[in-house]
Amino acid sequence: MTMGGGARLTLLLLVVVAMAACRSEGENKPAPARELPEEPPAQGPITAQATKSIKLATAHATRFKQSCDQGALSREHYLAMRHEIAAAAPFIRRSAEMGSEVLLGPRRSLDEAGGALALLDAALAAEDKAAMEAPLTQILRALRLIDHELVLRPITPKETAQGLSDAAFWLGLGLFEAYPAVPSEPDAVLADLRGAAAGMRRGADALFDLSGKRPATKASHAALSEALASFAKVLGEVSDSHQLTDRASLVKQTARLGVLARDYAVALGVEVKLPYRPRQPLKGGGLDEPVSALTLPAPRVDLRQGDRLQMEALGKKLFFDRRLSQGAQRSCADCHQPDRGYADGLPTPRSLSATPLRRSTPSLLYTSLHAAQLWDGLIASAEQQALKVIHTDAEMGLTEAALMDLLKADAEYPKLFAAAFEDGLTPANVGRALVAFEVAALVPGTAPIDRFARGEDDALSPAMRRGLDLYAGVARCGRCHVPPLFGGSRPPDFSVPVFASLGMTKGPDSHELDDDPGREKVTKRALDRGVFKTPTLRNVHLTAPYFHHGAFPTLEEALRFYEDGGGRGRGAKVDNLDPDMRKLELSDAARSDLLVFLREALADAAP
Repeated sequence: MTMGGGARLTLLLLVVVAMAACRSEGENKPAPARELPEEPPAQGPITAQATKSIKLATAHATRFKQSCDQGALSREHYLAMRHEIAAAAPFIRRSAEMGSEVLLGPRRSLDEAGGALALLDAALAAEDKAAMEAPLTQILRALRLIDHELVLRPITPKETAQGLSDAAFWLGLGLFEAYPAVPSEPDAVLADLRGAAAGMRRGADALFDLSGKRPATKASHAALSEALASFAKVLGEVSDSHQLTDRASLVKQTARLGVLARDYAVALGVEVKLPYRPRQPLKGGGLDEPVSALTLPAPRVDLRQGDRLQMEALGKKLFFDRRLSQGAQRSCADCHQPDRGYADGLPTPRSLSATPLRRSTPSLLYTSLHAAQLWDGLIASAEQQALKVIHTDAEMGLTEAALMDLLKADAEYPKLFAAAFEDGLTPANVGRALVAFEVAALVPGTAPIDRFARGEDDALSPAMRRGLDLYAGVARCGRCHVPPLFGGSRPPDFSVPVFASLGMTKGPDSHELDDDPGREKVTKRALDRGVFKTPTLRNVHLTAPYFHHGAFPTLEEALRFYEDGGGRGRGAKVDNLDPDMRKLELSDAARSDLLVFLREALADAAP
């Protein structure tokens, strides 16, 4: 995906600088922490550390720009700039929101290109020196704006403590190279990882200084510092992210870093929160909960407006009831079969109308946790998706009125709805009941990767661990298939879906592009032609055939498509190919390990 041009960002900068200049300091005082003293503007150790990082980033950006002007790119200064930006990023997002958004992109955006930093990286990857000038100018302006914002609105102790917890989680995503606007090259990914770890250390030290180095905080500060030093040592032993090994254990270390960061906050008397609530808490869901990029989240749907167990039982009954379709021809379970990973094993499902269905049936496993539904992201929620299928002529073909008449005339359904919901039988409650069943039954969390995240170190075999390293690194899978769902929804809030253009061909042996418009049909943007939502890879061993048109019968054929670099690598003209679609050179052993990870590490015991 691409962002707006340099002119738009330049205009935005002019506006936000003017807005920042108009703010009064009194309107931007940080809220006082419970135990720590309130920082005076731009003088306390917390803001001083962030300001130092921003000034260093500015110096390196300036030198990098000078090297570009002289025709000799200094990658050393580029990487050093990224390092300092990553060190400051978790702590400046709130205090310096405007400059951060220009530099890093919005926190929640369907636009995967990010901000000016990502635009510069894209220009570097394309070796387009002319395209580097605008984002470099924007980066320098954004850094100056951030410096100014930090004077007006310094970083609070609470924001710093929360930043430590957030940065620990981000490091886990970083190890999967799964964060938004991740850079193209592995040395830049490593610079980001090292920077984030360094930023955590600086933030922890600044809070310790601000506390007056109280004895009550000394032990928790020392524990966090020691763990960070150990983590940083591993990062210091490699020259790029592709050289990292046993990333599974490193991700688990980030969960411990998060726990230590939150313990430190408690010792300081500062309130923080988890990145998100885990589906299966190990510690009761408290601040000592080890949440990492591998931790399954709790459901996003709201089941409080009724009796949960009654809703689940009702949803299961609806799911297997063929009467919910025209002529009682099919139930939800006929197209979402349990023994096929809740898909149907067909390239495309049989239509119940004269209009053929051209897209394959997606798996319903983990659907209730995802940010958007269907291949083109047309539907925002799982409840809406369930009702849309029932009402679509080609799929189940019952109108809302016909559905209500059917359920009201049944001897059992009115009573079951009355027991499950305060407002009884309504169209919306049909969707809620179906999703309640999906949440209860279709989010197993029993795969080896889940058991490993919950503390079973031997749940992942050596081949699975090697495959995970490939998935996260050389093969670049995690950039779109984001953990912990291993699909197209980004943590920590799972509200942003991930779409990609692969240049999909008509089949495994074809060089001709498939003609499905994809997300373009929803957004009406030519840039979204052939773009589809990234599906989950959990239980992928059960959900063949693959891709939106079901044209690739085996996982090996799907992987070969990626190894070829997508449609463009096979000779097709693809103007909007995702930049992460590059040719891969996998050995037979590496390919085997990657397939083991996909088939076994992500396979639930009984989906």
